[in-house]
Amino acid sequence: MAPVLTAFMLDAPMALYMAWVAFTLAVIATGIVWLFRPALAASPLKRLSVVWVVLTFVVVFISYRVFTSQAVNPTEPMAPDFSLQTIEGRSFTRNSLHGKVVLLEFWASWCGPCRESLPEMFRLYRHFKNPRFVMIGVNEDVRQSKFEDFVAQKGIRWPQDWDPKGDLLSRFSSDAIPSYAVIGPDGRLRFQQHGYTPDTYIRLRTVIGNALGERIASAAP
Repeated sequence: MAPVLTAFMLDAPMALYMAWVAFTLAVIATGIVWLFRPALAASPLKRLSVVWVVLTFVVVFISYRVFTSQAVNPTEPMAPDFSLQTIEGRSFTRNSLHGKVVLLEFWASWCGPCRESLPEMFRLYRHFKNPRFVMIGVNEDVRQSKFEDFVAQKGIRWPQDWDPKGDLLSRFSSDAIPSYAVIGPDGRLRFQQHGYTPDTYIRLRTVIGNALGERIASAAP
């Protein structure tokens, strides 16, 4: 029952959001009609407004439950062990990042959704100016020169690892890009998403923010 409920909760926010948008447009359209024909639109406007208020409450409630359950689930598995070397010459392993919240972003310069998500990655990087947060890009380009040229051209400042064979990507059980993985201060995999969606930014920001609020002392050695 739990996996079914979790799957429903993950899909529900987007479906409910689309329904909320539809009802919002309907309320606006009916409100415009009411300005010119009050007698005709008064009753439909009242009914639509009641449904809109209820739907707004449900969207907010379910979204909150999804985001908080993703961030604090105690049964989350340990993140795969990894070791990477960035093009800036820095080395990272899962153990060396113990006590920090880590975002791994798997991407490629030729990937359209990756390019689309880039402004939101910049927003995350600027938003979390916290010594306990580390954001690392993992690039899947075949040619290192093209990858490095893209990083320089776009002014990407967070550390970047080159993973042309997808070894690190496969360790996180994914073959899709972009993909995202958030690792908590205890080394557990707090959140993982394969592919980019319109709510990716808010999901990542919520999970990272919740993880940063945890006590480092509670992290497993």
